[in-house]
Amino acid sequence: RQKLLCDNIKAAAITIYTIQVNTDGDPTSSVLQYCASGSSNFFMLTSASQVISTFNSIGTSLAKLRIAQ
Repeated sequence: RQKLLCDNIKAAAITIYTIQVNTDGDPTSSVLQYCASGSSNFFMLTSASQVISTFNSIGTSLAKLRIAQ
């Protein structure tokens, strides 16, 4: 169901960013990778200290967006 939801969101031309905070060495989430709009929109963090820089990176990407009709 999650993949279907992600497909529907992407079909509506909505950009999805996904973040996996993995401090215990768990495997990479295939669902989070799949749901991200592209490989550059999936972030794999291995420490909590990376959260701020990741959100700054996403914010920078969002700031470059323009709305057009």
